[in-house]
Amino acid sequence: TRTGKTLVAFELAKLIGGSFLFVTKKGAQASIQKDWEECGGGEELTSINIESIHKVDALTRWKLIIIDECHHGISGFPKQSKAFTGLQRLFRKSGAKALLMSGTVAMETRAQLFHEFNVTCRGPFTEFETFYHWWNPTHHYKRPTRCGGYGTYGAFKSVGADMKVVDYADVNDSKIESEISGYVVTMTREEANYEIQNATIIPVKLDNDKIRMLIKMIREHNIINIYDSEGIERTCVYFGPAQILQACHMIAGGTLIDDQGEAFVLADAYWPEYRIEWIAEGIDLSKSYAILTAYIEEREFIRSRLDNVHDTLEELKESGSGVWVGSLSSNAEGVDMHWLTGSQIIYSLVWSGSKFSQICDRQLNFKRTTPAKVAIPLLKGGIDENVLDAVQGKKNFNASFFKAMK
Repeated sequence: TRTGKTLVAFELAKLIGGSFLFVTKKGAQASIQKDWEECGGGEELTSINIESIHKVDALTRWKLIIIDECHHGISGFPKQSKAFTGLQRLFRKSGAKALLMSGTVAMETRAQLFHEFNVTCRGPFTEFETFYHWWNPTHHYKRPTRCGGYGTYGAFKSVGADMKVVDYADVNDSKIESEISGYVVTMTREEANYEIQNATIIPVKLDNDKIRMLIKMIREHNIINIYDSEGIERTCVYFGPAQILQACHMIAGGTLIDDQGEAFVLADAYWPEYRIEWIAEGIDLSKSYAILTAYIEEREFIRSRLDNVHDTLEELKESGSGVWVGSLSSNAEGVDMHWLTGSQIIYSLVWSGSKFSQICDRQLNFKRTTPAKVAIPLLKGGIDENVLDAVQGKKNFNASFFKAMK
């Protein structure tokens, strides 16, 4: 991450010549266009976010298609994503060369690399039509036998007390790495002569006995009756470990979803503002801060309680002071925050190790002259602590942790 991949991509596009398509995340499109113009580029560039790839004319004769943050949108498995299908159609119709870029290309498992390569209709895995065939080409994909594929013999994982399924993340890493080596260029910040330090991660454990008690009730009974900030009683029901986990995680930030699917803020009696009060007391509003959250209702909650809140990251940058509140998932890749004079604050974590790694690097840039800090307020004794341990270890936090936490 933060090695200047975009500039490398632009130079390659110039060498190849002709029109090229730059596929990135929606929040990064404006900066991509600006960087291209600053590099002396003209109308050769067309940029689009990966969620809108279906809108691109498949008959356009692109010379090059660049997929920025290629782990996002197409690396899922075993099934193909909608974005994968749309992108592969563009490569097949246009015959374009391919450049895929990511700082966290396959952080959770090398199994992510199958769709990342095959979307281009090139690379070492083109003989395999599907992920299942790649994982196990000689037997039924639900039977992990000795097969000569890339899956691991006997790869099962537990999904319940007496139920196991094939663990498609369990693959032959050395075999995969050997076969992709000729297609991969790796660059570190040291090799790029970017003398920047990693961001300092600052976890802060905050106490809230009332919310901790609510979490205990959700885990023990799967149902809770609770009052919202308007004094209305809400019934919240959760089915299965995944829903219970999400509820326990969400309520730690002061919001919840009822049995009608409507999000709400907890009543004042539960002290839902404990994290916001910590933020308000610690920030200097003459500086700029980016607050990232996992849930939509949290963002509205925070905006309504803080002063000098800007609607967009660009407004915050131009102002030079105040706060901006946004989605952690949507802003983890392709967004430059090196100009922040305060810090990033992760109000609530997402489950993904790659998202966590990426978001913590948003301030890292050779132009930055001061140390980068990322503050993370956590509920003491809450699920957030387990999530942080997992994602800091570059893993995904999932329902398998539920039993260990009881």
